[in-house]
Amino acid sequence: TNAYKGVDLQRHLYLLQTAKKKKFLIDIFYVSSDSLHQYDLPFQYNGQVISTSFPYQSYTKNQETLGAENGYQYLWKEAEATVFKTIAQFTFLNNNTYYTLSTLADDSMRIFFTRAGANDPSFNLRREPSYVLRTKDAAQTFVNIIEIHGNYDPINEFSVGAYSTVRSIKLLRDDAECSIVEIALNDQKIIVSQAKKDFSKSSDHRYTVDNQVYSWKGPYSITTQSNK
Repeated sequence: TNAYKGVDLQRHLYLLQTAKKKKFLIDIFYVSSDSLHQYDLPFQYNGQVISTSFPYQSYTKNQETLGAENGYQYLWKEAEATVFKTIAQFTFLNNNTYYTLSTLADDSMRIFFTRAGANDPSFNLRREPSYVLRTKDAAQTFVNIIEIHGNYDPINEFSVGAYSTVRSIKLLRDDAECSIVEIALNDQKIIVSQAKKDFSKSSDHRYTVDNQVYSWKGPYSITTQSNK
């Protein structure tokens, strides 16, 4: 897309249900430019924050806006964190179902919890929360996994399957030709291979990463393998 001058945006989303009925949304968002930029990727959500895999600083006594213009002036910055070379996980509960957003932070990344409603004296904005990922680089590949899992029983007050099954996310290869992502779950691995230039259904792709060959036909491939 040419939404931003001098910046190439390419996003691929996959809705996946495994043989064991586990449901995922796999989001691979590639951003590239010749110059340094600040890239912010927001996720709007509804529900109750349950947990994060990282510590964060909450601003409960004094809140500022996320920025001064371009819409940032309407977002309260409620909390923030900095993560580095890890998988950042955020779990929330909505309509008695758990959702976990797992993010690959392959370098330094800032995370913000925000809420709409700043600079809105007439209360025209809905007070909705969002979760914002921020990096500063010329090129960045955001890899995010949204997992739908488990449920909460409000009558008996207990949960089933409240924890995410995503254990790690690896970007095995990432260049102008393709991205190859490995997602490790409790019991299996999901390999997503995505071409970035040649999207023909008849094209063959073949790449070697650490003596392991990854090949597929067409613009993308999704395969699974056992962790055992």
